Amino acid sequence: MLSVERIRYELQTWDTTRLNKLRNYYDGNHDILNRTMDEGKPNNKLVHNYPSYIVDMFQGYLLGNPVTYSSTDEKLMETLQDIFNYNDEQDENSELTRQAGTYGRGQEIIYLDEDTNIRFNEVDPLAMKIIYNQDITPKIIGAIRVYSILSDDGMTETEYVECYDEREVVTYELTNMNEVDRFEHFFGDVPVVDYLNNSSVKGDFEDVLSLVDAYNLSRSNKTNDLEYFTDAYLYLVNMSGTTTDDVVEMKNNRVLLLDESGDAGFLVKPSNVEDSVQQVKNLNNDIHKFTKAIDLSDENFQTSDSGVAMGYKLAAMRNIAANKERKFKKGLQRRIELICNYLNFRGANFNYLDVSMKFEYNEPINETARIDGALKLNGFTSKETALSYLPSSIVSDITAEMKAIQSETDSYADTTFDEPQTVTTEVTTNANDGTKV
Repeated sequence: MLSVERIRYELQTWDTTRLNKLRNYYDGNHDILNRTMDEGKPNNKLVHNYPSYIVDMFQGYLLGNPVTYSSTDEKLMETLQDIFNYNDEQDENSELTRQAGTYGRGQEIIYLDEDTNIRFNEVDPLAMKIIYNQDITPKIIGAIRVYSILSDDGMTETEYVECYDEREVVTYELTNMNEVDRFEHFFGDVPVVDYLNNSSVKGDFEDVLSLVDAYNLSRSNKTNDLEYFTDAYLYLVNMSGTTTDDVVEMKNNRVLLLDESGDAGFLVKPSNVEDSVQQVKNLNNDIHKFTKAIDLSDENFQTSDSGVAMGYKLAAMRNIAANKERKFKKGLQRRIELICNYLNFRGANFNYLDVSMKFEYNEPINETARIDGALKLNGFTSKETALSYLPSSIVSDITAEMKAIQSETDSYADTTFDEPQTVTTEVTTNANDGTKV
């Protein structure tokens, strides 16, 4: 178990400034909201929530179709599927992807509930810190989670720090670090999973925060300009005899009576509309270009293209998703490993490496072509490989489908059909006239 001194050190060096900013931007709390202007001047604060759009776009693209699992060990797959269903695994995976896209990592704790059922649930990176060693291949050696509990009367809030290692979970009261609870978890390793978004542990929109700020500022300033125009001052030339009543009358009648040398107009702030429009367009394009998130409002994307042409448009996003998939798959594999550790402790003999995973990106697909491809693979590859080529809308669980196919094959083999009866007619010849009877 981590020493109290190590826990104190980890808490003191835990800087969540970056994580808080990323969370705020995803939630729509951008820096533009803090802008101040001189009294009397328009101060529009327009938030364009690109961060949420970008994260949600990748989340839906990567896991809009759920991960499918298969294994040659049917008992292991059945047991895992029961655990996944109990934990609403598809929703959990989706939330972890959103976390990873926002913070650069998603975090999960695996534990036993009061009925000793295996549970897993995401934990906000603002509330838990995972600790690695300094090996060439870093290994998780512990985790600390900070939380608070409000007293029954609602008057006192006590903070606690929960510490995990490969064997135990120990809870301390944060103020004085007095131990208040300790128990063994039986998962054979630190029961936390770190789902990295990429090798740099960056959020999907982190590199374009300055562009998002510039976009918000540009659109807000343009709105200010429009408000300036609405509140423009009327000027009158050689009309010094005009009274307040005259102005009111002109306003009501919407007519100006000018002397021969008189003139009237509005004082407005000069604005280059074309430059402003181009700047906004450039910023929008740069945000999508550098995050690789498809701009669904782009008219070039909305054309009805062939599968190959659409593939080129999605190529950049697909490359990012492929990297996210590899990182996320490592997390899912660790989750299954921890689950198998506990099941084996209870007497099973499962190998987590027997489970394979398949991701199917949520993009427009030609189902007819995929079905045709699966038919061509059948007989040339294993039936499982051929089935894996089908979209998840047709076969969502390959293992279950293989069992169904085998069950039908067995039932056909056991079916017996009665042989058609042959009716034999004895033919005799009448001796008197030679006729057959």
